[in-house]
Amino acid sequence: ERWERQWENDEVDEDTISICGYKMRKADIILYPNYKRWITKFFRNRIPKQVSKPEKAEMRKYVWAELMKCMNIKLKLAWCASQHPKFYTGLTLEEAASMSLKTLLHTIEHAEVNQDALLEHERPTAMEHELLEFALMKFEDTYENQDEPWWSASDQPVEGEKKVEFDSKAFYLTKESPEYQKRLANGLPPPEGYFTSMAWSQYPEEQVGLKRYMLLKPDSTETPFTVKVQMRHVMTAMRYTDRFKLNVKVDALEMPNKEQWSIVLGDKGKWEKYMYCLDRLTVLVSIIVLSSEQTGLNTCLTFLLMKVVAFGSQAFSKYNTLGEKEEEETSAEDSYIKLESGADEDGGLEDMPEEKMKVLLKKSGSNRSFVLDCITTMSDWHVMVPFIQVVTLFLLLLGLMNKMPGPIVAMSCICVSCFNMMYMNLATMKDTIKSVRDSIMNQIANFNKTWNQFRAKTGAIVGEIVKGKNIETASRVNVVVSRLGLSLQGSPDIDETAPYEEQQEMKMTKKMAYFTRHTEIAESSKEIRSVTDTPRYSKDVASTLPLALDIDQLLLRKSIPQIMATIQCVNHTSSSLSDPRYDSYLTLFKPDGWEEENDADKEKVDTMVNDWKKKVNKWMKDSLGASFTDRTSSKNIVREIEDLLRSECTQDVHRRVR
Repeated sequence: ERWERQWENDEVDEDTISICGYKMRKADIILYPNYKRWITKFFRNRIPKQVSKPEKAEMRKYVWAELMKCMNIKLKLAWCASQHPKFYTGLTLEEAASMSLKTLLHTIEHAEVNQDALLEHERPTAMEHELLEFALMKFEDTYENQDEPWWSASDQPVEGEKKVEFDSKAFYLTKESPEYQKRLANGLPPPEGYFTSMAWSQYPEEQVGLKRYMLLKPDSTETPFTVKVQMRHVMTAMRYTDRFKLNVKVDALEMPNKEQWSIVLGDKGKWEKYMYCLDRLTVLVSIIVLSSEQTGLNTCLTFLLMKVVAFGSQAFSKYNTLGEKEEEETSAEDSYIKLESGADEDGGLEDMPEEKMKVLLKKSGSNRSFVLDCITTMSDWHVMVPFIQVVTLFLLLLGLMNKMPGPIVAMSCICVSCFNMMYMNLATMKDTIKSVRDSIMNQIANFNKTWNQFRAKTGAIVGEIVKGKNIETASRVNVVVSRLGLSLQGSPDIDETAPYEEQQEMKMTKKMAYFTRHTEIAESSKEIRSVTDTPRYSKDVASTLPLALDIDQLLLRKSIPQIMATIQCVNHTSSSLSDPRYDSYLTLFKPDGWEEENDADKEKVDTMVNDWKKKVNKWMKDSLGASFTDRTSSKNIVREIEDLLRSECTQDVHRRVR
């Protein structure tokens, strides 16, 4: 159903398209994304009559490569666990491959000490999860610090962001600590410790970073949303959570000295750190020689030597940087399936024996050619321009030394200089064309954005008239962790360049239901009967989707199941303290592993609703201090909530029956 079929983009050559023999990247073609989207929309109600055999082969290759990634992780973990001498069992890779990952983890977590492999001074018993912690530590060591995949497995940072982890130990260091004394040397930390800084209370609303989540809605569609972590949240996260991670703007991580040097160094590579100083030195020497009124020959010779140094340094840095970029782009996980020569590629893989298929791992630097790398280095205009300047000065030197006639030297220098100008224009033409293309694409995207916003607003007005006033669109999200007293504000991440239908699917729409007191006193007086009588209803209650999570869900160490409802108790309604941060919340989720077909199973639905009822009763007693007597409305509230939940579940069943 998607244009971006993964098996069509899992190899490098599949990102290009051949036009009259000339290969172009698909991303560089103007309006190509719009063309893909139009084709997808036009054929969205159709499927191919028959999947071609070459596409079947591509699908088989892709699935096999993806399964091999999971298998490699499992075997690597098994190998790491087998390195511990106390727990050595002789488990082979073949045996580990035949085990499920769940079984392997259970075996490692509950491993018993091999008494025959113990040394005299070793303990005959194992500490809690000793082998598991050892295996995970060894597994972590197989990745470089910047290549650890678990950092981007969830809550991925976008361009211009970096994921950071709170260091609670360093946060509570005092000035007596030797480690903190070292930190005080640069003059940036607070004198008494990070936790003593007044900034946490003086600037509570300042944003520190972002956390991203995915919400599975009752209609089985997903909506990504982002919440802001502010200064007032830092103290709580440091004290009551472990390894709290969030995405921070790279610019916000810049220290004063580093920020100043970044203007000079920019995004220079490992081999380009000192190129700026060397380049400035050559210019300085040239200026000194020029101002000292040397002869033309000496001046030309000095200029030539300086340009040779500049050219050599640029070529050296670019050549080594080329290897760095290739290593960054090549990952050990990039695997693909390749058919051996002689295989019938048009016939598919159905009748092909397994020995005809081999998994080839791409190895960085394995196919590098010195000649090709030199050509690539010289084609960079940062290298080619100094080289042409060296050639020009060399011709001028030959003329000054009377090795070439003056007219020939002049004509040669003019030709070389013209070639230099033409080359520089051609080198920058690609960037100019790209900027024009990006400008056109931005204008088209802005037009689509404006049109989609108009359609969304019109649809919201019509939808409110058709559906009723109890259907609200939530433009904000409030993530609440009651145990920590945290309230994180955020908003759904809706791609405004996506088609209108996709945007509508990603929106958060909620059905409002509120309890109303029906008593003679409440009806005859100005006493608040329901939340609709408070100014907060239109201010934040109707437009905000509250989501109550536990600590593990906040830290993304536990899945967030499919949401069904959130119960909000608006506190302090007649006081100025009334605020979403001080309300009470309970979010009801469907059980983990709940399948869509379970909605039609009456027994499972009744079990789920009864479980929700118990949670509501416990929440009202323990958190709200509710009293279930005839003089309170607690029983009516619980009964009304149960009826609403049951009716929502049975509506799904009725819709499927019809």
